[in-house]
Amino acid sequence: MNSLAGSRTHRFPRHAIQRRWQALTRYGPGYTIRVLLLLQVVPLYGRFLVACLRQYKQIVGFVRERTVQLQLARWRARREEIVRSGAEGYRLKVEELGLGAQELARVRSELQRSDQVVLGEIDRQGRVLSHFGPIPHCQMVDRSEFEPRNRFQVRLVVRDGIVGIQKNYRGRAAAFLNELLVLKRLGDAHCRVPTILDVDFDKQNLTTSFIQGPVLRDALEARGARLKTNEISDVSLPSEKNRSHIHQLRSSEGTRLLNEVLNEQTLEHLFQELQQFHAAGVIGNDIKYGNVILEERSGEPYWIDFDHAFFYPNTHLPSFRVIRDRDIEKFNTFFGTTHTSYQRLKRLTATEDAKTRSEWSVPVYFGSGLALGSLWDAEAGFGCWECFIKHHLPTVAGKRVLDLYVNNAFYTLQIARRGAQIVALEPSAKSLAQAKLVQAGIEWADNVHYPVEFVSMSLSDLPKGMGAFQVTTALFGICVVDPAGAARVVQQLGALADMFVLYRGFVMPDGTVVDPQESAHILRENGFPMTTLVDAGRNGWRLFIGSKE
Repeated sequence: MNSLAGSRTHRFPRHAIQRRWQALTRYGPGYTIRVLLLLQVVPLYGRFLVACLRQYKQIVGFVRERTVQLQLARWRARREEIVRSGAEGYRLKVEELGLGAQELARVRSELQRSDQVVLGEIDRQGRVLSHFGPIPHCQMVDRSEFEPRNRFQVRLVVRDGIVGIQKNYRGRAAAFLNELLVLKRLGDAHCRVPTILDVDFDKQNLTTSFIQGPVLRDALEARGARLKTNEISDVSLPSEKNRSHIHQLRSSEGTRLLNEVLNEQTLEHLFQELQQFHAAGVIGNDIKYGNVILEERSGEPYWIDFDHAFFYPNTHLPSFRVIRDRDIEKFNTFFGTTHTSYQRLKRLTATEDAKTRSEWSVPVYFGSGLALGSLWDAEAGFGCWECFIKHHLPTVAGKRVLDLYVNNAFYTLQIARRGAQIVALEPSAKSLAQAKLVQAGIEWADNVHYPVEFVSMSLSDLPKGMGAFQVTTALFGICVVDPAGAARVVQQLGALADMFVLYRGFVMPDGTVVDPQESAHILRENGFPMTTLVDAGRNGWRLFIGSKE
């Protein structure tokens, strides 16, 4: 600790000053200033915004409370649009609910006299006090054990023949508007959530579709998990420690039996839905087993209950990456996963960079101040991409790309960001491990899963039947024995795609690079007659773009 603290008082080491000076002289003040901002300012800026989140939410809540009547009037005018937008979402007809014949007949009879029938009340444990007998996939409760809810009243209803969950906010207009906004936002983003069936602005009732299927919490409890508060609470502990104790026990009990209820694919779908929430700007969802329903027919997971969620419109800010990490880490805790988050990536990059700094010859920048390797060196990796390659790379959006010898896949992921579908070849197991780390980090930064298929092989081992490619890239160069070997490689690539993009050139066994003009001639004479050489001169950046026409 003392040595670490002491190091902060020292001046920059001489080699650090030299790197900055070299970057300034080689790549110009623009790139130097940008690196300084990314590594020094952005992390502080992100931490500052995160620290302000609580105040931001309080301010938003204050404004909503003071303007609630104005907002109610604005949303009331959109009521028909809101209800109409939910027409394509999940809907369950009362005939599909599984009621007994007599009870179903009673419901139909009452629907002839009213547009809504209350099937039962839902207590704070999610159990149903039914007015029409047992309801499949619902935990039932009798009047003597019914536990009333404190904040809202929740009922199981049938409205216009569709089964729904109706929540009355008991005068909490701001909470009513918040959940309406969140559900509308998620519905428009086609997230797997209950659809809005009806909105009553006068009574402040919000009715959403009832998802038929077992609640994940109930499925875990049926297999022996102790999840109820009264089963795991320790009253001898102070309230704060008891809450932490309950949280830890509940997650350990759930993860112990989770694989008996959810398969790996369903669990991945559940997390992908959470990522879609974040893409729509919704954070702070109440992540727990009781808020996941496994739909009976499809088996797909649905998130429910969004009164704790919050719409954060500034998803482009660096702080949003860190803010949404609270959801990710909570998901990891309750579902036993290791999805990438800011803190996990920060620890990993610190470890990797300390252990293998010399091996990260291609610097990587993830975002929020997190990097691997030295960004001051723009000869390859982040700096080379930002200063040179991205300005000259042909359009790849919507195209299938074969990327050769991808190293740690930094360039591969940049191409994927531009909309390409990629098959990435890399024979080195060590490089592939780094590539998976880079992929996880960049996908975390963008909140997107990119279609990249990594294949552990070299070009000479490429099997037939890989399908058609529009573009082949080799942004780390290609190692060859001699110019004749380079010609044979280009001929093979010409049979695979109509375009070939090569950075740097052909590298000989002794590390020298084939003369640029000779390399361009090799491309033109072996399948890519329309070859252009983009040469940046003194920085050593060089890009060959070969095309058949």
